[in-house]
Amino acid sequence: MKFDLYDKEVADPLALGDREWIAESVKKKENLVITIGDSWTWGDSLGISATENNRQYRYKNFYTSLLANKLDADWLMLAQCGTNNRWILARYIEVCDAISKGYYNAYNKVFVHVNFTEQFRDIQGFNYESEISHPGVNNFAKYYFETTILHRMRYFTKKIDVATKYHTFGQNFWNFEFDKPQNWLSDVWQDLIFAQQGIDYRVKTPMVSNIAINPFTEFCKKNQLGDLFDDFKEQTKSILELIEYFGKSEYNSARATKHPLEKGHLIWSDYLYDHYSKL
Repeated sequence: MKFDLYDKEVADPLALGDREWIAESVKKKENLVITIGDSWTWGDSLGISATENNRQYRYKNFYTSLLANKLDADWLMLAQCGTNNRWILARYIEVCDAISKGYYNAYNKVFVHVNFTEQFRDIQGFNYESEISHPGVNNFAKYYFETTILHRMRYFTKKIDVATKYHTFGQNFWNFEFDKPQNWLSDVWQDLIFAQQGIDYRVKTPMVSNIAINPFTEFCKKNQLGDLFDDFKEQTKSILELIEYFGKSEYNSARATKHPLEKGHLIWSDYLYDHYSKL
């Protein structure tokens, strides 16, 4: 199946079940918005989408289309439920390659937003250098993200030599101080959602769901990282604390991994628009 805004032939998403990872709106507008992410970007829990994929409702209410409306733009969403950061980075590299080849030259501006998911979902194949010490889960998370994502991002964007003025990068709910690219957003989506409700809490953990926790704990056992595993057991306090605050939030779903609801997507689209409108 060929999409107008995606320069690759892909299997028909409708034939693969009800959770398509690609969607677009092409109305020949002046600008284009491209968003890349996981189930948060996809819009899980919008309406009844957690149990039944209501595309029309989701497409109207997720931050991709909300942002595109504000920027008077067509939009392309590349987001897969349950995916990992390497998948997200791979889609971004494809988009950069298409931009460099002039695929979107019909548009005046191409706004790209990449929203990374929790860490460690893809740690099974990580080539860990055992002689490097990174005490604590959060320090290890910095090292892991820099090694698997940031280093590759810098390499490929330099190799492709594409202008990234209108590209931004963010996270669902974790935030660490490390050497981020200049156009990395300073605020975290979930922190903004909490702040809008007067919830005085900043997310402290790089993971919250079993699709990240289970691979991480298995990795620790496989590599005999007892100290890291012990710190993870302390980290579970932050995970449980975050889940408790999710429960207090009216802008997060009560189901599963507490995806943002309509108001949460509106908050994020407003935040992104505030950034892009000043460029």
